Order: sequence, then structure tokens, then C-alpha cells
Amino acid sequence: MNWINAQRYCRERYTDLASMRNESERNKMKMLVKKSAWIGLYRVAWKWSDGQIMDVTSFQKWSTGQPKKIKHYCVTTTHGGWNARPCSDKYAFVCRVRKQVRVKVMLKTSDSSVDLEDMQDAILQQFSQRLKDHGRSEHVNLKWMKQPDGKTFQLKESEEKKKKRSDK
Repeated sequence: MNWINAQRYCRERYTDLASMRNESERNKMKMLVKKSAWIGLYRVAWKWSDGQIMDVTSFQKWSTGQPKKIKHYCVTTTHGGWNARPCSDKYAFVCRVRKQVRVKVMLKTSDSSVDLEDMQDAILQQFSQRLKDHGRSEHVNLKWMKQPDGKTFQLKESEEKKKKRSDK
């Protein structure tokens, strides 16, 4: 695919095109890629497709004679070296696989008539907004995990109620 279509493919199914920001990532890529393949670096002040700008003093692995002076260019990797290529060229590509992080959330309500199951979407929207406010929303997909009983939330009895019950 060309670079734009490869990026779209990765973003729809995974997270984004792969990055090579250090020697460890470069070594992993060398094992994966035997021929040229698109990575997430492109020319807009040399920026990674996930939005991070490449620091010119940071890790770089340009192949000899690179980057070439061409009008619109994106970057492929071959044996761990970077090569500037026209973004319209077609190459294989490598997607960065999404990391899954599970977070346990405890919600407190003073109103026992509140049904949190009915408020799931509103709560997720609030979490998303908070992440966005702190610049952390890119490539984050929030969802609830269902419990074995099919519900999202479990009622956890307060310590005070447990103590009263055990005193009886």
C-alpha cells in the first residue's frame, strides 16, 4: 500500500504505523522486515505518525545517502536503516500492536437508587474527556469489561455495613 493507506489500515485495526525510537525497537524491526516496509516516520519536520516529533538529537538510523531530497516523502525501513521514499510508492508496512491496559475503577455513590449500568456510556465519556484534557486521548479505546453475571459493575459492600452485619 502507499503510506497513507497503510497508516489508515493500521489505525483502523491496531494503533498506528510502527515507530523505531531506540535500538531495541530497531532490532525487533530488523527481525520482522526483510525488504522495505513503511514505518510511521514522515516529513513534517520529521514527525512520527502518532504525533511525536522526532528530536534531531535522538535515535536516528538513516541509511547511507538518506534522507533524499524529494518533494513528499515518508520513510521505509530496510534491515533497520531508514529510507525516504515518495509517500505514493507502494510497500509492505508494519503496524504497532496496541497495548491493552486494564484498570479497575471503584465508583462511590451516596444514592442507592442510582443504577450505574444505565450510566455506563456517560461515565466512559467523562473518562475520555479527562484523558483528552490531559493530552492522553490519542489511540485510546475505552470499554467496560462484563462480569460473569453479564453486568459491568459489582456492588461492593462498605466496611461499615460488613461490620454491622458481622456484629449481629
